[in-house]
Amino acid sequence: MKKSVFRFLVTVATVAAVGFAVAGCNNGNDDNGNNGGTGGDFTLTDIPAEYEGKFALLLNAEISKDKDVFGFQSVNYETGLYTLPKITNGKVIIPMWEFDQKTDAYKRWAGNATASTVTAEIYATENVLDVIDDENLPLAVISFNSVTFTAGNATVKYTDKK
Repeated sequence: MKKSVFRFLVTVATVAAVGFAVAGCNNGNDDNGNNGGTGGDFTLTDIPAEYEGKFALLLNAEISKDKDVFGFQSVNYETGLYTLPKITNGKVIIPMWEFDQKTDAYKRWAGNATASTVTAEIYATENVLDVIDDENLPLAVISFNSVTFTAGNATVKYTDKK
């Protein structure tokens, strides 16, 4: 009898552990509408010292007439609040995203394409809204022509701006 009670308890504990492990997994989306996954990064180098410690947003990269991709750390899709990566040692690495109309969420982008135009902005604050905010205008707007992305990755020097 003691053996069967012990086996029963071990079985219940195992089933509970597996159940909690599965419940702890996510579907790739966070609570803010971001579909994590693997994606590329836009790396901007040789940024002037005056922007050290500031934050960068890749406003858009025009991949085709019908497709743009974007760069930011994360976004709360409900509030429109973007979190931006920090410029450190004259460089910033910006995760690349695309908006998926089917899921109504951003997902990481890892495509191969040459963007005809890439526009980045530098901000004093880590968070910006997706609406025009007169209190948080960009410190700089930088554009680049013909940027090639491989697996969603591209590296450009600040001095290459147009």
